[in-house]
Amino acid sequence: MSHSYYNEQWQHAMESLNVQIESENPESKKVLSADATWDDIWQHYSTLYIRYIQIFRELEGCYDQMVHPQKRQDVKAALRSVMARLLLLREQLKTFGFGGSKLEISSFYRPN
Repeated sequence: MSHSYYNEQWQHAMESLNVQIESENPESKKVLSADATWDDIWQHYSTLYIRYIQIFRELEGCYDQMVHPQKRQDVKAALRSVMARLLLLREQLKTFGFGGSKLEISSFYRPN
């Protein structure tokens, strides 16, 4: 595939990331209401987690195939940020799962 394809894929991933960040931090309204249940909170964080996984996979594909060293550095920085956010969301999902009790994840459970 050509370099222009991965540049477009990188641009799309960054646009998706910007939309994701804006949807997480709205200026005019709250993301979750004060009377939200555990299930509502878990649903919210699981949706965020899935979206970040999709963005991560796009960026990972770009990073793997990109040849230009400066662009690779930029994609790597974005990848690190997305990976950090994924880890935070996974911890929040463990907190809000099953009625709010902290889950004990066995060594066999490996989320993607």
